[in-house]
Amino acid sequence: MSTTETSPAINAVNIQAVAGLAAKIQDSPEVASTTWKAEVTWEQGFRSTASIRDFAPIGSDEPAALGGTDTAPEPSSRRQAPQRMSIINQAHLLHPESSLESRRRDERIDE
Repeated sequence: MSTTETSPAINAVNIQAVAGLAAKIQDSPEVASTTWKAEVTWEQGFRSTASIRDFAPIGSDEPAALGGTDTAPEPSSRRQAPQRMSIINQAHLLHPESSLESRRRDERIDE
């Protein structure tokens, strides 16, 4: 009889992978060095498209009331979303036992 070994996870965070990365960074700090890159292409008017790694392109536009064609979220919303995602991801990483998944929060940032 064979058994399948699984990595422990809390809130779908692979704790073993996170601990492994932390250990690698402690042994070799250069492992933490990252490069972030996005290629942005202007389409026309207020429309542009960003390409990041191998993901589908992300569009950006302004609402019609501001002269855009309202085909995608405006840049200010595109800026807020990753900030919130980063905060949530850090909370999961630092406190995976807190069961954040069961306390989903829809939060708004007004600028």
